[in-house]
Amino acid sequence: MTAGEIVRVRVLALASVTAIVGSRVYLGQFPQEGQVPSVRIQRIDELEGTHLRGAGGPYRARVQVDSVAVTLAAAFALDAAMHGDGAGSGLSGWAGTLGSPAVRVLSILPSDVREVFDAEEFRVWRVMRDYIVSYQ
Repeated sequence: MTAGEIVRVRVLALASVTAIVGSRVYLGQFPQEGQVPSVRIQRIDELEGTHLRGAGGPYRARVQVDSVAVTLAAAFALDAAMHGDGAGSGLSGWAGTLGSPAVRVLSILPSDVREVFDAEEFRVWRVMRDYIVSYQ
């Protein structure tokens, strides 16, 4: 399971998020005729834990999560639902096990946040937040 897939599985497990977007949580890119509000998840970079005998772990990746909505307030509300309280109720501060075969997530920690209005193509607001995902 990749870091992006880990974040997607966690986001889809959050009732506060699926109440807003349903299953519109995309990995990599939006569909051609995507609906809003929605979420896009993209791995920005990843470091593999290595030693002289090969790959070891844990892995550490930076993952960007875009909250997309028609208004800036709605995009921030979606971002807040995903982010949680910082103690693991959302993405921020979460650790646990996901998937089959199980992947151990050591931590999902926030890195930075920014917003932008997509004036040319979709005419929507995006709140983009980066998370550092550590997993084995």
